Amino acid sequence: MGGSLNANHLLFLGQGALWTIGLSVIALIGGGIVGFLIALARVSPRKAVRLLSGAYVQLIQGTPLLVIMFLGYFGLSALGFAITPLWAAGASLTIYVGAYFGEIWRGCIQAVPRPQWEAAEGLALSRTQRMLKVILPQATRIATPPTVGFMVQIIKNTSLASVVGFVELARSGQIAPVVLVHGVGATLQSWDEISRRLAKHFKVLRADLRGHGLSDRITACTIDDFVDDVLALADANGVDRFALAGFSLGGLIAQRCALISPDRLTKLALISTVADRTPEERKRVVERAGLLERDGIQAVTGAASERWFTPEFKAKHPERVAQRLQELAENDAASYLAAYRVFGLADEGMELSKIQIPTFVMTGEDDPGSNPRMARVIHQAIAGSRLEIFPGLRHSVLMEAPDLIADRLERFFRS
Repeated sequence: MGGSLNANHLLFLGQGALWTIGLSVIALIGGGIVGFLIALARVSPRKAVRLLSGAYVQLIQGTPLLVIMFLGYFGLSALGFAITPLWAAGASLTIYVGAYFGEIWRGCIQAVPRPQWEAAEGLALSRTQRMLKVILPQATRIATPPTVGFMVQIIKNTSLASVVGFVELARSGQIAPVVLVHGVGATLQSWDEISRRLAKHFKVLRADLRGHGLSDRITACTIDDFVDDVLALADANGVDRFALAGFSLGGLIAQRCALISPDRLTKLALISTVADRTPEERKRVVERAGLLERDGIQAVTGAASERWFTPEFKAKHPERVAQRLQELAENDAASYLAAYRVFGLADEGMELSKIQIPTFVMTGEDDPGSNPRMARVIHQAIAGSRLEIFPGLRHSVLMEAPDLIADRLERFFRS
């Protein structure tokens, strides 16, 4: 990250601070309950109880908190138990803090002068009465300084929660940024489901391209105009270098960005995008642009349904398909045509072999527009790139398979 501190930084850090406070409170309350029970068990008259509680303390204090969190989240997930990062971090800190509080408070209970214990016994008080009325009130005063001191350690240890994807204050200051670029005729909302998952691990930036969604309308533009918009989005958020994922037209924009501003990118993900169209493929795109100019967007929505969605998805989710086609039809006609012309022509002369950024190329097996042949062309041109063809999918992989795409992006960006 670079640039000066701005309101976006403060908001992001503020959100991390709130989660740090929340996680600290969970650890303090949960660990306090566990610690109190451990402290009582450690001074129990029953030997078995003392041995078991002592073994717990030795085991937890001898295990790094990082390992406890790792086992709690990834270990349980491997066994088939679904657990959120918040629950994993909270439970791990509770177990860890409980062991330390238990040992601190055990020492404080035993630090109460022996005559106080003997005097309580001389009054014929039961063990419970002795603890509640004589021992614990005095132990509480003794325990206050070390307890407050360890609370500082609790707050510091919340930073380790980032190992399970929990974004607290320390992590929010170093979290890696990811920029997501949508396709022609879509909006930033096409990334909604994927963005929610990526936001657990990254600072996600996205915006409506010019001529789309809530952005200003256009009558003409170039691929470099779109690249400028992507870089401006990063600059506005104080981001110097970032991972970039582009879908369809967004993939073309990402390719161009990697060529003219390679120093700004850390990784590149090209999803269902185009490259090196054949004369027949380019002819179909030009004909579709002419149809758009002559008859408007409604003239291409029917064909879009066939190109974008699998028959199974259309049968199972007709309302979602209808909504997406309605969104397409509601685009400003002049803006859509200008963006579509970029989409139809910008791949020509793209010097893919000059891209030297770690790249992941992916598309649907049955995508007729951004087809597997094009994906292989990109993969072969960019040295060291990865390629994955998704069986049975067509163009709208963001909509049909958001979990699959999010999984691939998360793994790639974190590798």
